[in-house]
Order: sequence, then structure tokens, then C-alpha cells
Amino acid sequence: MPVYNCECCRFTSTIKTHYTKHLLTPKHIENSSTPYQDPNPPEFIKIQTIPYTVEMREEQEDFEDATKNEVGKLSREIALIYHEMWELKRSLEESRKEINELKKPQPTPTPPSHTPPHDKVSWQASEEYKTDVPHPLWDTSETCNPRYIITALNCHPKYMKAPLYHEFFSINEPYVEVEFDEFENLKDVADNGKSFVIDHILKYVKKAKQDGITMPFVYRKGNWYINGKTGWEQQEKTFNKGIKPDEKDYRHDDIKSSFIFILHNRFNSYCDEKYNGSLWGMSHDATRIITEVFRRELFSNKEVMCPLITLLSSD
Repeated sequence: MPVYNCECCRFTSTIKTHYTKHLLTPKHIENSSTPYQDPNPPEFIKIQTIPYTVEMREEQEDFEDATKNEVGKLSREIALIYHEMWELKRSLEESRKEINELKKPQPTPTPPSHTPPHDKVSWQASEEYKTDVPHPLWDTSETCNPRYIITALNCHPKYMKAPLYHEFFSINEPYVEVEFDEFENLKDVADNGKSFVIDHILKYVKKAKQDGITMPFVYRKGNWYINGKTGWEQQEKTFNKGIKPDEKDYRHDDIKSSFIFILHNRFNSYCDEKYNGSLWGMSHDATRIITEVFRRELFSNKEVMCPLITLLSSD
């Protein structure tokens, strides 16, 4: 067994680690004339560096651009998938409503009365309402019965030519075309927040009225009516008292949600053309636009639908 001695300090040990610790103590350094040197110093290996050439930098930039383009394409595909899922969910809800209506017991038909029918019913089969004369149900004495209003819409020449509701808000159809030339950069849009969406919805509806475009939705006597696949129908009312728009149980109005979706799609297409590609979607301001401007959960139904009611009340 080896013995380790320190003559200047008169230290002896059979354990090498103890001896090594002793050599580093202030006492030994003071007594010894030379500081401690490791008998087996580590060897340092010199690594040869590869020079960073211009070609390598260009390859790296090309790779980063290709990666960003792929991410942009995937984001668009994900958005389309979400839209298809939303359309399927809405179709499923409509099918469920139709099934529930069929399950309801049908009322017993009443025998025809000998009294002459009311004036508001006699117009249904009349030819005069197939002309360009405004329908009498649009005056101040308009009935509140949704059945009469639906029949009037289905027979009125103006509303018979209205596009179908689901086609009107389709991203592949040219019905909703919005101009976004007034903003200079993405930061302005993000700073405007919800008002950017509401202002453009009202601006589009106002211009559509001036151009004589008949939209597939109208507001009559406290109810919204939409032009569905089987004709005009009453939209189901939403009741959200005490529920916030970002909560799970909040029922978002379908017209509001459709406008927000189609505006977001048109805005993305406009920015792709303005900034020559989809790389703008990777910026911080683009992320703010998604979360602070075009997110449906930011808007209550009243914020969008009440201004629309005021704008369409003159129809």
C-alpha cells in the first residue's frame, strides 16, 4: 500500500484523495515554496472549426423560408378543416331540429269555416304578389305571426331572388367581398380590435343595400329570418342571460359567426396578396389579430346584431 508524505507539513496518509486535499490547503501552500501542480493535467483537444460560407448561409435561409411556407399552408388547411367541421355541425343541428319537429304530435285539422278568410291570408294564392309591387306586410301594420312573414318572404319577388344562406357565406362564392385598403400595417388592425370587424360588417351591409343586393337574412318583428335550402325560415333565438361570450354555454348567433368567419378568410387572402405570400402570418401582430380581432368568443351577439338591426330596419 503506498504512503503519501508531505515533508514540509509533516503530513502522511495512505489515501490519495486525502493527500490531494491537503496539497490544496492554505497551510500547505504557505509552507511549500511552489504551488500544487496536478501530476496528471487534462489534455485539451483543439477542435477544428468549419468556416461559415455564403453558400451555407443561403442554404439555411432557403430552408427557413421553405419551412415557413409549409407552416403557412398547414395553417390554411387547418382553418378550412375547422370551417368544414363547423358546417357539418350546423347541418347536424338542423337535421336534429327537423327530426324533433317530425316527432312532435301533429295538430288535429279543423273543419273549414264558413266565414270568409282574413285579408292577410287571402293574398297567399293571389297573382298580384308576384309582381314588383311592395308586399302589404311590410307596412306599419305588419303581422307578428312568423308563419305569415315566412310566406310573405317566399312569395315576394325581391326575396325570392335572394341567394341561399349557406352559399352566401361560403368562402368559394363571391357574394361577400370586403375592401381592406384603409389600414397601413398589421399593428393598426390589432390595435383596433373588435371594432375592426364590426365596422367592416356594417360597411359591407350598407354598401350592399346601396347596390341593391338582397341578402339572405332579414329582421322582422323581433325575429331573424334566413333563406335556407327549403325557403325562408325563422332563425332560432339565442338566450344567454348571465353567460359571457367566452364561456362554453354561450350560444353564438349564426349570422354573427358567419360574418366573422368570412371576414377572417377575406382578410387572410388580402394580406397574402399584399405581402406576397403567407409569411406575414408568422409575425407577432398576426397572432394578435387572431386572438384579439377575429376570435368569435370576443363578441357578444348584441355587439354585432343590434347595429345590423338598425341598419336593416329600413328594408
